[in-house]
Amino acid sequence: MTDPLADLVGLIRPRAVLWKRIEGAGDWAVRFPGNSDVNFGMVSDGHCLLLSDGPPRALAAGDFLLLCGPPAFTFASAPGVSPQDGEALLDGAQDNSITVGNGGDAADAGPVRLIGGHFLLDPANSALLLDLVPALVHLHGSDRGARRISQLLDLLGDEAAADRPGAGFVLPRLVEVMLVEALRAGPGGDGSPDPLEIPMAAGNPASSSTPPAPDSRETPMTEGSPAGSSTPATPATPAPRENPAPGLLSGLADPPVAAALGALHADPARSWTVASLAAAAHLSRSVFAERFSARVGRTPISYLLAWRMALAKDALARGRTIDEVARTVGYGSASAFATAFRRFTGVAPGHYARSSGASW
Repeated sequence: MTDPLADLVGLIRPRAVLWKRIEGAGDWAVRFPGNSDVNFGMVSDGHCLLLSDGPPRALAAGDFLLLCGPPAFTFASAPGVSPQDGEALLDGAQDNSITVGNGGDAADAGPVRLIGGHFLLDPANSALLLDLVPALVHLHGSDRGARRISQLLDLLGDEAAADRPGAGFVLPRLVEVMLVEALRAGPGGDGSPDPLEIPMAAGNPASSSTPPAPDSRETPMTEGSPAGSSTPATPATPAPRENPAPGLLSGLADPPVAAALGALHADPARSWTVASLAAAAHLSRSVFAERFSARVGRTPISYLLAWRMALAKDALARGRTIDEVARTVGYGSASAFATAFRRFTGVAPGHYARSSGASW
């Protein structure tokens, strides 16, 4: 059976993971600007707070974060500490490592260490990932998913440093596995909502029924996230349990919606209608349309169009002709496809292909 999550990750081609190491002790805080990257962080020792637009979120050793197109965020020993500019610190760092804080005193707990980084994605469709996955995934150290990701990070570091034959094949596969593991272990991925979701910035609410607008901006890596503190971190205030934000993972957690998504991904060129997708889901047309929109955050036809255009952009960048692409994504003629593509992307398919470096 077609796996829509695997399709999406395969389309964005996460090629590598870049990371920095941050150590904090005493009183410290490091702030990073909002960005359109897929960032990650893992606390290897100690504890700290993640501060964003909601209540503080307590982080402890073993915890893993995935931040997809986040608003500005801060890692800190405690609330109220004046933050340093994380990007400026990392730009001047040697060996991709920085140390922050006043050091504390002998009675304090040891330093906090965090590995932070981001995934390098195919820019053509990276915005689609941000539009269809949770803005924040927080896995606690006791979670099975966090333990698996820790093992994958160890494997990635070992493989990158060893220069073994076949590393060029192994590394991208490990990166793909790590991203899939992070996504499916989060809220909606296994049907377990996260009780401490941080509300995202205005225009990107975690609980909204409308997904955030795709953001095509390319921004520098903002991996940063220290940990450590001379003052025990203020416990985060638990928020009410809430359902996963609308998106692909939420849709895949609902069997009827998942059945429709699987059918659509298996044959994107088919002349799908809401009625035929409802039949695949074994629901009435009206119930299916409402349920799909609530779970995924877009209408069935809007999702179909977005997926077709994502496939089209990928095919054009790989040098496929406009006629071939039109047939592949379900258009009866090149002119009909060109009109739809221009309306969706703002550029003609030929111009897109040339600007993407495709050879014709």
